[in-house]
Amino acid sequence: MNNVEPLFARDLDDFERILQAEKRMLRTRLKEMRTGSDEARAAIHDGQVSDTKDESSFKQLSDTYMAETARLIVELAKVDVALTRVATGSYGTCERCGRDIGLERLTSQPTADRCLPCQMLRESQRAKK
Repeated sequence: MNNVEPLFARDLDDFERILQAEKRMLRTRLKEMRTGSDEARAAIHDGQVSDTKDESSFKQLSDTYMAETARLIVELAKVDVALTRVATGSYGTCERCGRDIGLERLTSQPTADRCLPCQMLRESQRAKK
């Protein structure tokens, strides 16, 4: 039995605002990452990175930027999917079983697209691979 608190219209409005704010924050962060990465590349081209140790540090920093950028892009995609679900009326419904995801879960994870039992099943299946 799925004993979760369902969503109401006011909850959907709140989640839409939360998701829109998250989208703005992620876009801003991606822009900042892009600017920082461009500045680091410019430093190399301008000769500010002159030795192997500096190059190694730049490579590590560059790898970190790439990983963080990829993470932000994935998060932005999840937010976009959640906003689409709000617009189509399917937000708060598990995409696997069709049950309510529940207010508590969505409050802690607004981009959740599965109820907790289905998410746990998915994670256990991934762990077996």
